[in-house]
Amino acid sequence: MTAGAEKNTWLVLVKTVARAGFLTGILLGPLLTDGKAQEATPDLGNLSLDSLSSMEITSVSRKEQTLSEAAGAIFVITSEDIRRSGMSNIAELLRTVPGLDVAEIDANKWSITTRGFGERYPDKTLVLLDGRTLYSPLTSGVTWDVQETMLEDIERIEVIRGPGATLWGANAVNGVVNIITKTAKETRRTLISGAGAIQDRNSGATRYGGSLGSRGHYRVYGKYFDRDGSPTPSGGHAPDGWHDLRSGFRADWDISNNTTMTVQGDLYRGRVGTTVPGLLSLSPPLTGLFVDKTITTGGNVLGRWTRTSDHLDTTVQAYFDLANRNETGVLGEFRHTFDVEVLQRYHRWNRHELIFGGDFRDNADRTVGSLNVSFNPASRDTQLYGVFAQDEISLLPHRLKLTLGSKIEHNFYSGFAFQPDVRLAWISTERTATWMAISRASESSSRTDSDVRTNDDVSLAADGTIILASTFGTEHLPPENVIAYEFGSRWQPDTKISFDLATFYNHYTNRHTNEPGTPFFEDSPAPRHLVVPNYTASNISGETHGLELLARARPTHIWQLSGSYTLFEIHLHQSAASLDFDTAPESEGSSPTQEFQIHSLLNLPHKLEFDSAVFHVGRLVGPGIKAYTRLDLRLGWRPAPAFELSGGGRNLLQAQHDEFGSGELVQAEPVGRSAYVKADWRF
Repeated sequence: MTAGAEKNTWLVLVKTVARAGFLTGILLGPLLTDGKAQEATPDLGNLSLDSLSSMEITSVSRKEQTLSEAAGAIFVITSEDIRRSGMSNIAELLRTVPGLDVAEIDANKWSITTRGFGERYPDKTLVLLDGRTLYSPLTSGVTWDVQETMLEDIERIEVIRGPGATLWGANAVNGVVNIITKTAKETRRTLISGAGAIQDRNSGATRYGGSLGSRGHYRVYGKYFDRDGSPTPSGGHAPDGWHDLRSGFRADWDISNNTTMTVQGDLYRGRVGTTVPGLLSLSPPLTGLFVDKTITTGGNVLGRWTRTSDHLDTTVQAYFDLANRNETGVLGEFRHTFDVEVLQRYHRWNRHELIFGGDFRDNADRTVGSLNVSFNPASRDTQLYGVFAQDEISLLPHRLKLTLGSKIEHNFYSGFAFQPDVRLAWISTERTATWMAISRASESSSRTDSDVRTNDDVSLAADGTIILASTFGTEHLPPENVIAYEFGSRWQPDTKISFDLATFYNHYTNRHTNEPGTPFFEDSPAPRHLVVPNYTASNISGETHGLELLARARPTHIWQLSGSYTLFEIHLHQSAASLDFDTAPESEGSSPTQEFQIHSLLNLPHKLEFDSAVFHVGRLVGPGIKAYTRLDLRLGWRPAPAFELSGGGRNLLQAQHDEFGSGELVQAEPVGRSAYVKADWRF
C-alpha cells in the first residue's frame, strides 16, 4: 500500500469514528453519565450563563461594563472558549462568531468580514491587539500571516458587529475585533506547549512570567510553527506553507494605588508561499501561474499609562510598529508606523458620563514594485488624526440609557469624515435588555485606492501591438460611507438558557468601481505597448440587511450547548454613469446568505472533555463556491490543573472543500481534513 493510500485509509477511519463519536457524545453523553460521576466532574462554572451576561467588556463604550448592558451586537470569545476550541490561530478562532464571515483562501490567508463584502483584503472591519491596530494602510486590510501571539495568553476577544467608528475610528465601518491579552500577573510561572498535526500546524511555544519588585510583573514568550501547504488532488501539498518564529514580552506595574503602566512588544520572522496568477512577461506576452515566496520580518513596542480618580480617568497609549514584507515577483514593502492616543473618562455627574480624546498616526512606507503591482509614488508619508467625544446619559437609573457621540477624523487620501452615533438601551430586568442604534461610519481610504497600478492581463493584437490591461487608483476619492440602523435584544428566561438577537439595515454610498479610461502608449517597461486603463471611481450604492441569532443552553452542569443562525442579504446599484458591470454582481455574491453553527462542550468523568462544533456556510454565488458543512472534534484530558493533553480533528466530513474563489494575484486553495495532538504543561 502506498503512503498516499495509507493516509487516505487513515482519514476515512477518522471520519467514521468522528461521526460516531459526535452523535454518541451529543445525544447519549449526558444520559450515560450517572449521578455520582456527574457530582465528581468539575463544573463548567466559568462558562455559566449568568457569568457570561455579567462579564465585563470594554469595546462597545471603551469603558468597563457588563455584557448585558452593552448597546450593541457583541460576542465574546473567552479564554475557556479558546482552550476548548482546538483552533490553532486567531483567524480560525473568529469562525465561532455569529455574523462574522471567515473564509480560508489558502494555508496562510483568510478573508474575514463583518456583515458582508468578502474579499482578499476586507477594509471594513477594524482589528486590534491590545489597542494596536493591525490593518495595513497599503490596503486597509489585515495580513493575517503576521498577526500571531500565544493563544494561551489571550484573555478574550470582543467582536462588535456593526459600526464602531465613533470611538474606534478608521476602518470600524462594519465591525471591530478587539483582541485583549492577559496581564503579566495572570501569566506567572512557566508554560510549555507543543502540538503535532497532519495537514495543519506543528508548533512549539514557551512562556515564563515572574515578579518585578513588589509592584510589577513580567512575562516573555517564544513560539515557532510550521504549517503544511494546502492539499492537492494528487495527495501532495500546494506551495502555500506557513512558517513563523516570534518572541515577545509584557511588563505591568502598579506605580501607585491609582496609576498603572504597561510596556509590551514582539519580534517576528516568517515565510509564506502563494501560487500567484499574473503576468510573466510582456515580450512575448505571457500570463500564467508562478510561486511567490514571501519573507516577513518586523516588530512592535507599545506603552500604556492609566490613572484613575474619583472623577476623571486618563489613558495615554503609544506604539511603534516596523514591518518589512518582501513578496517575490509581486511587491516589496517596508513600513513604519507611530501612533499615539489620549482617552479620558469624566464621571463626576450622576446622569452623565463623558468619554473624549484624540489620536494621531503617522505611516511611512517604501515599496518596490514588479510587473504585476506597483505604486506611484513608490514612497509616502501620511497622517491620520481625529478627535471624538461621547456622552452616556442615564435617563432612568439602571434602566434606560441614551448614548450620543461622534468622531471627526482626517485621512490623507479622502479628507475629513464625520462619524456620529446614537444608541438607546432599555434594561427592563437583570436578564433582559433591548437596544437600538443609528450610526454613520467611513472607510479609511488606502494607498491602493489612490496610488496603485495593477497590470491585469496582456495580449497581442492582430497587427502585432502588445496590449496591456491595467487598473489605476484615483487620488482623493470620497470615502465609502455607511449609515447603519440596528436593533437587538438579549434575554435569559432562566439560568439554563439565553438568547441574543441582532437585526440591521445598512445603506452604503461611494462603493468603488473600475471605470474605463482612454488608452495610451508607454515605453517602460520595454517593449513599447498600448495600455488599456481602468480607473477607480465611486459609482455604487446599496443596502444590506439581516439578522443574527445566538442561543446558549445548559442542559446539565457538565454540558453547555450553543447555536447561532445568520441571515444576510445584499443589494447594490451602480449609477447610470458607470460602465463597470462586474463589480456590483461580484460584491453581491461575495458573502453567504445563510450560516449556522452548533457548539457542544461536555465534561466527562476521569477529567475528560469532549467538545464538538458544526459549521454550515452557504454558497458564494460570485466565485461559484458551493455550500459546505464542517465538523470539528476535540477530546481533552486534564489530570491536573498544570497539565493538559488534547487531540482532535477538523473538517472531518469531507476530504476537502473550497471556501474562497481565486482572484487578482491570489490562487485560492482547498481546505483539507486535518488532525492534531497538543500538550500543555504549566509549572
